[in-house]
Amino acid sequence: MNKRVALWSFFVVMMLCCCFSCQTKLDDFVFTYSLESPGNYKIQVSFDDQKNYKVERYNYFMDNFARKRDPKILEGTLTDGEFEQVRTVLGEARIFDMKDSYGFEKEVSSKDMGEVLTQVYLKSEGKEKYISIRDMMNEKFPQGYIKLVKFINQFCVDHPVDE
Repeated sequence: MNKRVALWSFFVVMMLCCCFSCQTKLDDFVFTYSLESPGNYKIQVSFDDQKNYKVERYNYFMDNFARKRDPKILEGTLTDGEFEQVRTVLGEARIFDMKDSYGFEKEVSSKDMGEVLTQVYLKSEGKEKYISIRDMMNEKFPQGYIKLVKFINQFCVDHPVDE
């Protein structure tokens, strides 16, 4: 009888822990996603818990050719629907559970620096997480993170930065 009570109690506690750890929406957050080909191009997308967003695009290659800096920046306020989507995909991405870096384990020659670098930053509930990613071809990412990247891509399509 005692074993049954102990097992049942353990099961209930584990279920509660799982429910609380599977947070699907963030309430207080600042998030930035940056994708860059060093010296050529960079796009950065930011969201916060005040429904603000910012999309920045830097075309370093063309700026150097034109000998002037001409960043394209779009700032605005998320709709209620967009804000709920942001909160949901950020929660499902489980960024705090991801590694700090991907793809930096192998040596790269200085000639092979034409790769794309990704940086992710999330601050929520007093915690901060920075993730750096290089050479995504051989990496396995959590499904929630992939969903987040797809959302960001679609967000950039839906909110184009002026040419």
